[in-house]
Amino acid sequence: ADAKHVLNDSVTPADALPTLALCWRPGTAAARARSVLVEGNCAGIISHWHVPSSKRLHKLSHPGNEIYCIDYAHDAWAFATGGKDAVVRIYEEATKSVLVSMHGGAERSLRKGHVA
Repeated sequence: ADAKHVLNDSVTPADALPTLALCWRPGTAAARARSVLVEGNCAGIISHWHVPSSKRLHKLSHPGNEIYCIDYAHDAWAFATGGKDAVVRIYEEATKSVLVSMHGGAERSLRKGHVA
């Protein structure tokens, strides 16, 4: 039999939009929960899921954005997201608050890339 694991069976229409980015949170001794999968979708929602229980632990929202990538610092103290709005956001894991937002430079300027 094929195994199927559903994380978001009771969600809003925005939650049900396609997932664009997934990242496992690194397991650390300080982590309260293990097996946490972080998801970014095309509605700008970032969800932290506890996979064994299928429960959402936390939800962040950036309406009008699409989350294209998520990654963690090796020690899981912070994670970063990037999306359609061309802003790279660094979040503190413990509080889920934005520490830094880096906005894209002008395409034709000498200063390409992201600046805080």
